[in-house]
Amino acid sequence: MRNAVFYAYSSASNAESVSGIENAATSGYGSGGPALTVATPAYSYDCIAPTGTEATGTAESSSSASCPAGQSLATWLTVSVSATVSLPVSIAPFPASMTLDASATVRVN
Repeated sequence: MRNAVFYAYSSASNAESVSGIENAATSGYGSGGPALTVATPAYSYDCIAPTGTEATGTAESSSSASCPAGQSLATWLTVSVSATVSLPVSIAPFPASMTLDASATVRVN
């Protein structure tokens, strides 16, 4: 997760590279098991006040939306990963395998 977020945050072109983000997540995780699944990164857009960091008003539909005077368009990227882990022994009440997942959202512009 960390590698994917750092990769996307490092430049505007990296933030738009879905395959680059997915590769960064996989590379940071390594080649050992269990297998990592990287969901397609999701983007959202909000108008924010010049001194703010939170969305104001309604979410915008695309990166080409225009904001009211005095506000700027912020692009948010959400990266989600998961891996299914099998326990070496059965321990009640836990299932023999479980999915671990994580997600992170970062402003990329």
